Amino acid sequence: MAGEDEVVFRAARPGDAQAVAELMVEAGGGLFEFLLEGVLPDTTPAEVMGLAVAGEEDPCSYRNVRVAEAAGRVVAMINAYPVDLLKTEPRDLVPKDRLAHIAALDAVTDWGSFFVSSMAVAASHRRRGIARRLLAWAAEEAERLGFDRLSLQVWADNEAARRLYEREGFAVAARARIDPHPRLSRAGESLLMLRRLPGVPASVEAGLDGRPRRA
Repeated sequence: MAGEDEVVFRAARPGDAQAVAELMVEAGGGLFEFLLEGVLPDTTPAEVMGLAVAGEEDPCSYRNVRVAEAAGRVVAMINAYPVDLLKTEPRDLVPKDRLAHIAALDAVTDWGSFFVSSMAVAASHRRRGIARRLLAWAAEEAERLGFDRLSLQVWADNEAARRLYEREGFAVAARARIDPHPRLSRAGESLLMLRRLPGVPASVEAGLDGRPRRA
């Protein structure tokens, strides 16, 4: 049995959905609140995300999540998947004006990559190497599926996250400008960062299922 301070890494389960969703919302830096506030009656953005995580079809499904658990509690998560799955992601729930405001994020998406959509570690368990372990899993999963690179997006002013990603081999590849909005708690630049993976040919094209196929 794991000790109280021992961290166990495992695949997420449906029962983890709400804990994972709350960490996703935290990782979004205000983005999920902007997109999802009020879209369902009497439901918080984290609860809306929890419904998506508990399902199997959305890219943020628990099936695409790895968690770190300590003392029976989810203390960290990473959501990563073939980015081309976003091309068929349902967005009907989100008001069109909100999507239009963040359209620049879509414009710098690195299609064909393995996308780290979100990652967060609870404050109580930071600076223990958990984020590095989760990123290592994402890289291993990407290589296993034949992808040649990881991609992610991070707010430019999130210096702690930027430093972590740079230490883990990511470099800025593009920038997206997000204008201020009364309902969006952050604004400014969002950075697309890429990390090349060794031993995987770069000529990979995504198939209809988001998985890579050889050209």
